[in-house]
Amino acid sequence: MSLPEQLLAYTQTAFVDPRHPAYLLMNDEGSLLEWGGELSHYSLSSLAQNEPVSAQLPFLEGLLPAETIPLELPSVEVAAGVYADLHILTGDRGDWILPLDATEAVHEQQKIQQKLNEINLRKTNNQSGTSSPTEIPWHAVFPTLNIAAMVRVDEHEFNLLSAPPSWLIKLWPEAVSLRERIRPGDVFSFLEYFLIEAETFWESSSSGQLGSGFWTEADQHGHEYQLEATATAVDDTKLLLISFPEQVFHDQQEILQKSREISLTHERTLQEIQKKDVLLHCIVHDLKSPLSTMKGVLDLLAAGIIKPERMESMIASGQQQADRQLGMIQDILTAFAAEMGALDSHSVRRVDAPDVVRCARSVADGLEPAYSRRNIRLVVGSRTEDAADWPVVGEESRLERIFTNLLENALRHTAEGTAVTIDFSRKNGTILTTIEDEGPGIPEGLVDRLFEKFSQGEQGGSTGLGLYFCRITVERWGGAIGAQNRDEGGARFWFDLPEPAN
Repeated sequence: MSLPEQLLAYTQTAFVDPRHPAYLLMNDEGSLLEWGGELSHYSLSSLAQNEPVSAQLPFLEGLLPAETIPLELPSVEVAAGVYADLHILTGDRGDWILPLDATEAVHEQQKIQQKLNEINLRKTNNQSGTSSPTEIPWHAVFPTLNIAAMVRVDEHEFNLLSAPPSWLIKLWPEAVSLRERIRPGDVFSFLEYFLIEAETFWESSSSGQLGSGFWTEADQHGHEYQLEATATAVDDTKLLLISFPEQVFHDQQEILQKSREISLTHERTLQEIQKKDVLLHCIVHDLKSPLSTMKGVLDLLAAGIIKPERMESMIASGQQQADRQLGMIQDILTAFAAEMGALDSHSVRRVDAPDVVRCARSVADGLEPAYSRRNIRLVVGSRTEDAADWPVVGEESRLERIFTNLLENALRHTAEGTAVTIDFSRKNGTILTTIEDEGPGIPEGLVDRLFEKFSQGEQGGSTGLGLYFCRITVERWGGAIGAQNRDEGGARFWFDLPEPAN
């Protein structure tokens, strides 16, 4: 589940930014494609594009190519005194390398080792007769490091050296009262297998340490903790240290979340690409049809084989197809210009506002010949008076474009010998415009998506952008738009726009 933007911002600020995130992208051949983030924190500079990553980053030599991805390489020294947890993730362009600063965690680990070395030195001094001024307080060392420290007393049995940390109590409430001969392997099944390796390590080595790697446990409330165990020894004392590296845990959770988001974004991008491929095919197909008709007319005219009585109708047919193609191209341009914010300019003052009735009549006059050829009556303002003033918020040329799209849509879907009627009404400071036809109506299932981008009816013949342009334009002007089937047959398209201020 994606987090709200505010929580993502908090997580970024609180957990990710302090780790000095950076990134590198390499292709399948291991060459560097791009980079960014806080690379200077890791003393990474003078990077070269299309050159092998391992040759430019010595700390990655021998680690690439990674056998398994995603991969985490903890506590890698990337510069003098600077350590990072390296995460390698696969993306659609190649493999991402994400370094997150781990210097502080490494220093904490070094503190533990230093304490163990001091304890070892004091024991050596005591055995050689050199007195130690004070004995290291075991019970005080490990709680300050938030570590559960245990000393082995028998196979798989341990004594706690200090009070258990709060996180251990949440996972193992009985640890509060237990101190001696506890069996952590019985509580944490992961440890059961690790302790088998630890026994071998303790028997064969008296120095160094053996790490378990991370594993996850959940408390009774379902909260997860990512733990890590370390087996080490100080002379004959065998120690088991269990830590909860909370910062590392949160970082890994953040990386997993980002990985999921990248995956979802990738899927959405692929879907958008597929949609645009389909759109491109539709646009080319729709533009080809009228172009073929126009070419046919021109070829016949050039050949001189058209009879005089057919000349006028052939030219009219070519002009009609040219107008149709221009309309499709205009739909594409205006729709995408709208998405880029080109519709922000419009008037909200009455003195500059367009008159919705005059715009409708102007468009109707221009379309009258096309309607007449199909014997369709176009009626404008049957319930309005010529002298009435009908100003709306908007811009005149784009308002006329809305009427053009709606009336051309009605023309395509209305039967010959019927009528298309445009009417207007006022209510609560808005002007409602309706366009009703007597065609077959809107197909079932198309009403709800009629004004979406690329939506087309079964008849086709358009780019699917005209009604989409109408919607985003009307909504940007503060209005609404819709459509439904009429009880008496045909379709009703409507839009309302607010009246401008005085």
